[in-house]
Amino acid sequence: MLNRITVSTILKSAIGTCVAAVIILLGLGAWDSWGRFKAADKMVNNAEVSIHLFAFQHNLRFDRASMVRDLNNEAAIGVSSVVRALRNGEAVAFDGATAALKLVDFPAGSTAVADFEQTVRKMRALQQESDAALSQPKAQRRAGIADEYSRGATATIEQFGKLSSQLAQQLKLQDAYVDQLMQFKELGWAMREKSGDAAVAVNNAVSGLPPPADIVTKYQVDIALAKAALTAIEGFAVGLPLPANFTDALRLVRTDAFSQENTDAQLKVLKSVVAGEKLNIDAPSWSANSR
Repeated sequence: MLNRITVSTILKSAIGTCVAAVIILLGLGAWDSWGRFKAADKMVNNAEVSIHLFAFQHNLRFDRASMVRDLNNEAAIGVSSVVRALRNGEAVAFDGATAALKLVDFPAGSTAVADFEQTVRKMRALQQESDAALSQPKAQRRAGIADEYSRGATATIEQFGKLSSQLAQQLKLQDAYVDQLMQFKELGWAMREKSGDAAVAVNNAVSGLPPPADIVTKYQVDIALAKAALTAIEGFAVGLPLPANFTDALRLVRTDAFSQENTDAQLKVLKSVVAGEKLNIDAPSWSANSR
C-alpha cells in the first residue's frame, strides 16, 4: 500500500524528467531557431539559469517540508541525512545559477543578480539557525521558528519563480518554438508545485502533524490543478519534436502517479487521519519514500 499511495514518482522522477527535458530543449531549440549568434546566446543563457533555478526550487520545496516537520518534533533529532542531501543540491544550483545569471543581458540598472544572492544569504542564515535548533528539544527552540522557516522558504521559492518568469519574458515573441517550450516549463512547474502540495499534505498527516480542517478539500483541489496542468502539457506536446524520455515520463505520471487508484488511496489516508483512525503506516518509511 505504501508504494502505491506515495507520490514519489511525481516528486523524484517523472515531473523532474518532464521539466528538465523541456528546459534543456530551450537551449537546443535556441541554436536551431536563431541564425544570429548573439540572439541564440541570449536564449541559451536564460535557459541555463532556468535549469538551476528549477533545481533550487525543487530541492528547497523538499527542504521546507522536511524541516517544518522536524522543527515540530518534540525531540532533539538533529539535521536529517535527507535535508543534508537537499542542501547539497541547493548549493550546486546556487553556484550554477549565480554564474549563469552574470551572463544574462538584464536591462541597465537591474538588481536581479544582487537580489538573488541576497535572498539566498537570508535563507541560509535561517537554515543555520534552524539546524542549530534541531539539536535542542522543541521546548528550548525559539517560538515560531518552524512557521518562520516555512515562510522564508516559500518567499524564496516565489522570488525565484518571478525571476524565472522575467527571464522568459525577455525571450517572448522572438521565436515561436522557444515560446512553446517556455510555456511547457511554466506548466511543468505548476504541475510539480500542486502535486508537491498534495504530497506534503499526506506526508504531514502520516507524520502526526495536526491536519487543517480543510485538508481533504485542499488535497482534492491541488490534485485537480496538477492533473489540469498535465492535460495542458499533453496538448502542447502534440506535434512537437520531443525526446522519448519526455513522452515516457508524461505517460508514467498519467498512468501511475496520477492514476485514480493512486489518488483515491491518498485521499483515503487523509480521511482516516481526519476521522482520528490509526494508520497502519510507518511514518519514517513514508517520509523517505515520498521525498
